[in-house]
Amino acid sequence: MKVLLAVDDSAATQHLVNQICARPWPEPTEMCALTVIDSYAVAHSLTGFDAVTKFQVEAAEAFLHNVCRRLSGLGLKVTNAVVEGYPPLQILDYAEQWKPDLILLGSHGHGAVARFLLGSTSKTVIRQAQCSVEIIRPSEDGKAGASPVPFRVLVATDGSESSAQALESVASMPWPAHTDVTVMSVLETTIPLADPGYLPANLMDAVFEENKRLAQQALDDAKTLFDARHVTGSFKMVEGTPKTAILETAKNLHADLIVVGSHGRRGLQRVLLGSVSETVALHAPCSVLIVR
Repeated sequence: MKVLLAVDDSAATQHLVNQICARPWPEPTEMCALTVIDSYAVAHSLTGFDAVTKFQVEAAEAFLHNVCRRLSGLGLKVTNAVVEGYPPLQILDYAEQWKPDLILLGSHGHGAVARFLLGSTSKTVIRQAQCSVEIIRPSEDGKAGASPVPFRVLVATDGSESSAQALESVASMPWPAHTDVTVMSVLETTIPLADPGYLPANLMDAVFEENKRLAQQALDDAKTLFDARHVTGSFKMVEGTPKTAILETAKNLHADLIVVGSHGRRGLQRVLLGSVSETVALHAPCSVLIVR
């Protein structure tokens, strides 16, 4: 497994590194810590382009050295890289060359080395990356310590191929014994792109029953996979719209990680990427992994 860490010298990166250290990783796992020096910010600095660039490169290298030293202590193979340019594009370009299976981003950044701003860099990477992307957030108590016990994982499925990949990802991870996994499926109570006021009641009932059948089938498929992999989990159906239902369920469960697929199921229903998965990633109260 290859993991690309997009880091800066902000508190968000400290949370990211803490989470990496607290989680188990499959063998072999190779990690690369990448820092992007924002050339636009450097060019507009009052102290001059050349001087600031030299300072930023030195600061980035020193910072990455400390990050890599800590991660190497986990027995992982760790490398690092410093590049200059516009952060989201540089992250995507580096990922295209290095070909990671997963990109990890902090929820925000504000340090001198680079600026990884949620809603700009994170949104661009979520939309355009060719691999899975995870946004790391600190635990609810705001502490930068190890993961809480138990570690609570919420997986959202709609029965799509993308959801199946998300479930497969969770089922294949070497979670510690104290991990609680909940699989949820949303029973949609509305018809996308349609006004229920213009539809016959019997058609609305038929759509509701079909949505219920599909939601239950998604849960049944998830349970079959988990049973085959000897993974323990709980399964629940929640009524509502996917965005709201996932976020509210995560809040109620005090989830530490939400896992979703990048795309949804049916042509009639909304495509998750750019709507549900992106909204969840940007607004969740915890870390979010989008699986491709």
